Amino acid sequence: MAPPTGRATVFVLDDDDAVRDALTTALRSAGFAAAAFRSAAEFIEGHRSGGPACLVVDLELPDIDALLCQLPAAAAGLPVIVTSRRLRRRRLPDELAQCVGLLEKPFGHDELMVLLRAALRLEASPSDT
Repeated sequence: MAPPTGRATVFVLDDDDAVRDALTTALRSAGFAAAAFRSAAEFIEGHRSGGPACLVVDLELPDIDALLCQLPAAAAGLPVIVTSRRLRRRRLPDELAQCVGLLEKPFGHDELMVLLRAALRLEASPSDT
């Protein structure tokens, strides 16, 4: 999936259709290009980035281990934001220790936007306030 030029792309990895759809809708409404994937394998095989980008990944993905094994090659240089329903009760894998943000589900879109803007070093637009 090639992202539109001129906009930061957010890659959303979540196996929950409702969460994935809600996040991509919110991201597009906020002016981001969004590409959604339901598995780590789908992301590893199908993502393309031609500009600023960030990865938002659900720690509960059934194939999260595949992503963690291939993260350096698959997402080299991408800032990573981790989401999970059990974030406080889990130890973060070493491969994700350098993530730029952690969000426990359910989280608000405003929380995600703050982390994305920081990760992508974007200034807040008037519509974000």
